[in-house]
Amino acid sequence: MQFRSMGRDGAARRGQLSFDRGEVQTPAFMPVGTYGTVKAMSPIELRDIGAQIVLGNTFHLWLRPGLEVIRRFGGLHRFIGWNKPILTDSGGFQVFSLEPKIDDDGVTFRSHLDGSLHHFTPEHSIAVQEALGSDIAVVLDRSGLLLLVLRSRGGLVGPERGERRGGVRVGQVERLPVENALL
Repeated sequence: MQFRSMGRDGAARRGQLSFDRGEVQTPAFMPVGTYGTVKAMSPIELRDIGAQIVLGNTFHLWLRPGLEVIRRFGGLHRFIGWNKPILTDSGGFQVFSLEPKIDDDGVTFRSHLDGSLHHFTPEHSIAVQEALGSDIAVVLDRSGLLLLVLRSRGGLVGPERGERRGGVRVGQVERLPVENALL
């Protein structure tokens, strides 16, 4: 992947992401295909409206239809009939909605489908995204997930830097300047 800045207007910028499967102009409209496909639209219709990239949900694809099914098709692109770039999220937001237990290694949660217990680590999230054949993989950020959970439950008001919450040291991940963000 390559990124090229193509212009600025104050804090806003325009750019281009280049992949083996095509280019994406940023900012970009990114239809969400939770299970790979965008509801009520075919890949041809997505191309016709100018979609350059589709977002797939790592968590949902991993649970159903599962990696073995997607592997048999040769990856997510062939599974959904999309020959342009795909971004897959980390699965963190969906896990968050299931009231997870966060520890030093990752996050443990129960499936919304059958109640089975699962454990996601940042490494596992990336391995799933690699198996899907993602062009852009989003990292499961332990600190970010922890902060999101604590804020949603009314906690974490002005934590001290270095304070430990759920096995994660608050402030251990420095934020990148906005100009370094891809999308």
